[in-house]
Amino acid sequence: MPGTSQIKQDLEGNKALLLITESLGEVAAIKFKSIHKQIEQNSAFFDEIAKVYQAVRLVASKQRAKTKKSEDPAVVARGEKTVSVLLTSNFQFYGGLDNQLIKYFIINTSKYETDKIVVGSTGADYFKSVHYPFKYQPMIFHKDLLKPLELQQLVSLITCYKKILIYYSKYVTVLNQQAAFEELRSTEVAVPANIALIDYILEPELDKMLIFFETQILASRLDSLFLQAQLSRITARMVGMDQAELNAENLISREKVELLKQNRNVQSQRMLETYTDVKLMEARDE
Repeated sequence: MPGTSQIKQDLEGNKALLLITESLGEVAAIKFKSIHKQIEQNSAFFDEIAKVYQAVRLVASKQRAKTKKSEDPAVVARGEKTVSVLLTSNFQFYGGLDNQLIKYFIINTSKYETDKIVVGSTGADYFKSVHYPFKYQPMIFHKDLLKPLELQQLVSLITCYKKILIYYSKYVTVLNQQAAFEELRSTEVAVPANIALIDYILEPELDKMLIFFETQILASRLDSLFLQAQLSRITARMVGMDQAELNAENLISREKVELLKQNRNVQSQRMLETYTDVKLMEARDE
């Protein structure tokens, strides 16, 4: 059984741990709100640019019909290959979320032919440590959320693929984060009938505008998935910090009880020693 001094030392250590977990939990909560707001802003931007893109596509389709050109230049520019992109973090302490996602990525990409891009040091380190036998391209950026130039670099790398699959940790609820994937080109559907025809000359050429808007939409959707992945990680950290805080509180409570018992034992021992001394003195006096 540990002594009083050891219990006091453990108690102080767990109090410090409690303060750390409380602070990290508060920081995670602030980041959660910030990222959630960025996702809303990104969604609003995507909706607006998508409307313009669909309107331009409608003009382009009518123009190609007149000139008997049936191929969209943006589609022609793509190859026939598939690319699968894994979004992991550069950091730890996300409750094993990245490991779950990595295993999900490995299992799924073994089922079809695809090029692989692994974003983040967690994923790159894992693939290196297990000596992953298949070819993949690691990409490690400065932070988990990319700067505009970094996002552009990744978009330029994947835009030539016909099919783009992004594997990421999906936020479902505060207590539920799931490994998931999304196809970035899945929004390419028929132009809605309610999209108004733009009744004026467009500059530069329509073909260039289509490629530009598609690239912007691709970047917007990719940025949104980075944000969602980060939201999932932050939520996992919040839950982890809450659990760590609860564990620290339980340890502190138990150690306080143990310290109280130790103090009572010391007091009882002292009272017994005092009582013994008194009896000895009385015996000597007799």
